[in-house]
Amino acid sequence: MAHSAALAHRGLDQTLPVLNQDSIVSDAIISAKVCSVPAVNHLRCLHFTKLQLIRRLLRDGCEDHQVKPFIFHGPSGERLVAENSGLEGFIFAQRKFEQTFGKAASVALHQFYSMYLNHVLQGEELGRSLLAQIQEISKSKDSAEAKHDLLVELTRQKTEAWRNEVRNLDSSLWARHVRAYQVFPRTFNLQGFREAYNIQSSEPTSGGFFRDITHADFQALRRSSFSALRCMGTFPIGAVNAKGTGGGSPYSIKSHVVDSIHGSRHQVLRAFDRAAEHGLLSIFEVIPNHTSCDAKLLQANPSLYVHTRTAPSDSTGYFHYEHPDFGEFWIRHGGYKDLGTGKRSFWVDTLQLDFSKPETREFVISEILDLIKQYNLDGIRVDSAYQMLNDYLSKNWEGELAHPLPRREFLEELVLRVKSDCPHVAIMAEAFDGFDKLAECGVDLLYGMSRMIRNGGHIHEGWHEALVSRNPDQIRAAIDRAQFLSWQVGGPDILTFFGHQDFPSPERQFGDAWKWGAAVLSILRPGAFSFYAGTEAGFEAPCKEDHKMITFNEPVQIDWSGSTEDFSQFQRRLLLFAGSIRESLGEQTTMETLHPTSREHSAPWVGYLIRSSLPDRDLKIAVVVNPSSQPTTAQFLDPDSGKRISVEIDPAGPTGFEIVQLHGTSPVPEYR
Repeated sequence: MAHSAALAHRGLDQTLPVLNQDSIVSDAIISAKVCSVPAVNHLRCLHFTKLQLIRRLLRDGCEDHQVKPFIFHGPSGERLVAENSGLEGFIFAQRKFEQTFGKAASVALHQFYSMYLNHVLQGEELGRSLLAQIQEISKSKDSAEAKHDLLVELTRQKTEAWRNEVRNLDSSLWARHVRAYQVFPRTFNLQGFREAYNIQSSEPTSGGFFRDITHADFQALRRSSFSALRCMGTFPIGAVNAKGTGGGSPYSIKSHVVDSIHGSRHQVLRAFDRAAEHGLLSIFEVIPNHTSCDAKLLQANPSLYVHTRTAPSDSTGYFHYEHPDFGEFWIRHGGYKDLGTGKRSFWVDTLQLDFSKPETREFVISEILDLIKQYNLDGIRVDSAYQMLNDYLSKNWEGELAHPLPRREFLEELVLRVKSDCPHVAIMAEAFDGFDKLAECGVDLLYGMSRMIRNGGHIHEGWHEALVSRNPDQIRAAIDRAQFLSWQVGGPDILTFFGHQDFPSPERQFGDAWKWGAAVLSILRPGAFSFYAGTEAGFEAPCKEDHKMITFNEPVQIDWSGSTEDFSQFQRRLLLFAGSIRESLGEQTTMETLHPTSREHSAPWVGYLIRSSLPDRDLKIAVVVNPSSQPTTAQFLDPDSGKRISVEIDPAGPTGFEIVQLHGTSPVPEYR
C-alpha cells in the first residue's frame, strides 16, 4: 500500500490527507512554532509539523527532553528499560514486562506509571486530554488493579490512535519497507549483469548507465524482490586532488547534477519512469557536507567554506585557493576529529562547507531540492549525516566556523524544506553516531550498522556489528532493537545492508562459515534493506589503500562470472524467498525476537519470527540460525500457542540455519 502510494506521486499533484483536528495542536500554534523557515510551502510545512509533533510525543515525550526511558523493576530486582522515553517506548516495554513477569508485577508499578505519564504529557497540548484522564484515574478510589487496567488500556488506545494518525499523515512510510538495489554506475557492467541474470536484450551498452538500462533490466530487479534503485556516484567527480586512477571518489563532487557520462536529464527521467512501471522507486545519494576541490560553488563563493584569509602556520588540512575577484583563501579539507585521540583526519579531495552560515545552508538545501525536482526522485540518502550535527560540527571545526551554530540543526532544516515541498520523498541518513539527534531531525531511516550510545547512556545495538561479532547475545540484542524500531512510527527505522560500498565483501567480513547465516538474517529481516550490486556475484576488488568491497582508487568493472558459485546462487534464492514472504504477508510484516526458553538462558543460536499484523494473513515463520561452530538445538515458545518448539541446527555454514513454518495454509517455497 505505502509502496504503491509512493509510485502514484509521479506526474500527479499530491492531496494532503485529512487531519484529525481533535487530536492535533491548532494551526496557529504550529505556524508560530515552526514555519519560520523561508521559501517553504506553508500548507505542507504545517502538515509536516503536525506530523512531527505527534511523532515527538510517541518518541520522546515532552519538548524539554527531560524525561528518561521508563525503567520497569521486576519482583526479584530485574530491570527492563523502555526503548525510548515516549509513549511508544513505554507501551511496548509494558506489554513485554507483563508477559515476562506477570500482571501482578505490573500492577505493583501503577503509581509509577501515572507519575511517568504526567511527566511525558506535561505541557503538551496534544496530550492534554489524555493527561486529564490519567489524573482522574489516579484520584479515584478504585483498587490498584482497576486503576492499573484503566491506565494501561487508555494509554494503549490513545497511543495506537496517534500511531494511526502518523500512518495517515506520512506519505514517505514506504521507506520502512524498501528493498533497495544499490548501483555504482562506473563499476556496474550492465552487459555482465544481463548475462548473470539471463536477461535477453538486443539493446547495446554505451557505458552510460541511464542511457542503456531497459525495461528488461528493471524486470529482473523486481523479480529479485527489490522495490527501489539506489544510485551512488552519479554526479561529476572533482579532478583536483582526485584519489587514485579510477576516476576519483564518488563523494568528492562538483555539483548535484547527474554527470552527462551516465546520461542526459531526459535519459535519467526515462530510466526512472521505466523503473516505476516495474514497481521500482528511485533514490539518489546526496553529499551536502563537503564538495570537491574544483566545485562550482568554490568558483562562485569561496566564503561559504570553512576557511581563513591568512596563511596558516601549519598548512596540514588546508587547500590554498586564489579567487580572481575575492583573493586568497585557505580552505579546510573535509574531515573529522577522532573523539578519542583528538586527532583530525582529512579527505584531501574535498572541501568543508561552513554550516554556521545561513547562506551555506540555503545554497545546499536549494541544490538538493532542485535535484529532487529535476529528476523526480522518491528518496535521498544523506552522506555523512551524523558528522553534520551541531555537536560534531563544533568538535570537528572548533574555533574555525564563521559564527556560532544556529540552534536548529541543518538536517532538521533540510528535512522540513524537503517534506514541505515533496512530502513523499524519504530521507535516509548515514549514521554511525547521533541516533537520537538524527531522529529529532525527522529523517525516515538511519543506518543501523553500529553500536551507538544514546541519550541517558542507553545502547543502540548495531545490526551489522552484532553479526560480525558472531556473539549470540549481541545478535539477539540487535534483533530486539530492530524489532522495536520496525514497530514504532514515532522515530526512524533502521536501514540494514548485505554488501556495502565502504566495507569489505560479506565473505571477508563474516568468513566462509558464517556468511550463510548472516545472509539469512539480513536478507529475510522485515524492514528497510539495501543490497550492493556485485555482492550476489561474490565480487570484490579492494586495493592496498582501502578495505572497500570495490575500491574507488582504481579502474574497476564488476566481474559477474561468479554468479554461478554456490553462495551467489544461495543469495539469489534468498532474495526470491524474501519476496515471496512479503507477497504472502503484505507490507505490514513484523518481526519478533525468538528468545531461548528459561532452561537455555544464553543459548548459542539466534532467530526471529516473521508474521503479518494484518488479520487475514495467517503465515508465521521462524528463522533460526547458528553462529557457532558446533551443532545446537534451538528451543523457544510459540508466542501465540505457548507450545515449546525444538529445532536442530547444524554448525555455521551452508546448512547452519532453519526456516520453520509455524502457521499458514500455504507452504513456503524452497530456499536452499
